[in-house]
Amino acid sequence: MGFQVAVRAHAKHNLKLAKEHYQRALDQKDYSVVLFQNFGALLRELGDLDEAEKVYQLGLAQFPSSLQIKQNYSNLLRDKSPLKAIKILIEICHAKVLTEEGLSSTDIVPLVESLRTSGYLDWAYEVLYFALHQFGINPGIAIESVKLIAAADSEHVLASNIDLFEKCINEEISKFNSLQQAEFFYALAWIKFKDCSVHEALVHLNKARSILSSADFSQQDDLNQANKLNDVNNWNASNILLQNQKFDLGWKLFDHGLCTPAKGGQKWQRALPKPFTATDLPLWRGESLQGKSILLLEEQAIGDVMQFLTLIPSILPEASKIGLLVSDRLFPIYKNSFADYIKSNRLVLFSFSDSSKGLLKSDHFDYQSPLGSICQYRFNHPSDFGRHSPILSVPHNINLKEHYFGMLNREYSRIIGISWRGGGTGQRIKEKSIPLSSFTKIMQGYEDTLFVSLQYGDPTPAINSWKSVGLPVLHDSSVNPLKDMYTWLNQVSICDAVISVANTTIHGAGGLHIPTLCLLSNHSDWRWLTNREVDRSYWYPSVGITRQSIDSTWDSAVEFSRSWIDRGCTPDWKRSYTMDA
Repeated sequence: MGFQVAVRAHAKHNLKLAKEHYQRALDQKDYSVVLFQNFGALLRELGDLDEAEKVYQLGLAQFPSSLQIKQNYSNLLRDKSPLKAIKILIEICHAKVLTEEGLSSTDIVPLVESLRTSGYLDWAYEVLYFALHQFGINPGIAIESVKLIAAADSEHVLASNIDLFEKCINEEISKFNSLQQAEFFYALAWIKFKDCSVHEALVHLNKARSILSSADFSQQDDLNQANKLNDVNNWNASNILLQNQKFDLGWKLFDHGLCTPAKGGQKWQRALPKPFTATDLPLWRGESLQGKSILLLEEQAIGDVMQFLTLIPSILPEASKIGLLVSDRLFPIYKNSFADYIKSNRLVLFSFSDSSKGLLKSDHFDYQSPLGSICQYRFNHPSDFGRHSPILSVPHNINLKEHYFGMLNREYSRIIGISWRGGGTGQRIKEKSIPLSSFTKIMQGYEDTLFVSLQYGDPTPAINSWKSVGLPVLHDSSVNPLKDMYTWLNQVSICDAVISVANTTIHGAGGLHIPTLCLLSNHSDWRWLTNREVDRSYWYPSVGITRQSIDSTWDSAVEFSRSWIDRGCTPDWKRSYTMDA
């Protein structure tokens, strides 16, 4: 009885009741393939991934040859254990070949997708090539074909399939359902984005968006899939559009980051505290703020918050009052930096602690908005940014400079702050960082310059390496930006100049209007323009850019950095954007 009740509840999307009765059927050992399929799928939908895995494993222990359970289990493993998922998918394909039913394209496509997303592009191409010749064109194969082209670096993949895509667009697309059509055109958009054909990419992007907006999804699962497809693709598109100075659409699509999942502890790409629902306090949609008050919410990472807060002085004159909700780490910095606005009662600052204590009231404001969402309504050109510099202020701590000179028993003519490692996790850290060997070349030969580490995390190995070759590099272990950003910002403020990769150091130094040189990698994010003629951040007038070479070497950036030091670290940048974009 438990299983039948669960199935009916599941069909009505009563997930809580369905879970209860699936569990009852499991406890009563009323085992069947469908039980393990359904229960695992429901747990995945609820986000209980560990429990779902246990259910699938138990199901395979009972029905080791069940291809249905294996298929569901492989779907679960794609993100968590991609190699394991690939192994299971190969087992499924092998087993299907030996059955009367035989292998179908629906068995092949998940394997191609898993190989592609795991980075095994050559393998994915070979399997796809087999599927194309075995089954011809169908929605699943066509979608994976364009996705593989968008992911691949090899031009032969594009050359060998371009006729197929033209044929698919002209003859086959009408046979796709709305979700398949949208996914296909989104994939085509990524091919054009990758080819730097932004205008053509937008044609495909807008077609996909139009298809989803006009489709009638009667099934909740289809609607959920459409929303996810829309959010993920539009968020990714916003990042590329902003880098290419397409601000009007880029900032509008940026809001999809509020609903786009992110890997790791941050659930969404734009994560933020939500003290009030939209019912408690309406979301701001660009209405006039004359005579109105608005609560702006911190979001994402510390550097993003500091960057968006540079816009406050521009929007402040329009509103009767602005409330800011920021983390406890940033609260003392902006209490000091925005002191004049706070004294005039034009701005009210709240910490997360204030919010948890109930000191933040929804009826004190007319609107609320995530910080990053204000750009689409008031900031649609690079020239609208970086108008108020410095945006940060800290009491100048001359004693800290004297303390450092005393520690080293000598004075230096200048202090240059340094940071060489990017933020994030895993591969992203490597992509944003500069090799220590390259950074070492920047600092060599400047005996009258003290280089001070502003690096997050433990820089000891790098510091010891530099000291071993006689470079004057100081690491003050008493300064920990993860625990006390205010003290760290004081340390930044004593620097005459800063040289750093694109990380939070840029926001601290740029916010203080210190001459700063950003060592920008080829994997920069949405806040940096891709046009290599642009040599300054449009967010911070004092921050210049030297870029990693197209061939991924840092030699030219090292040479430019040394020439900048030789010129006295003068912020003589020329272009923050290009007029023809």
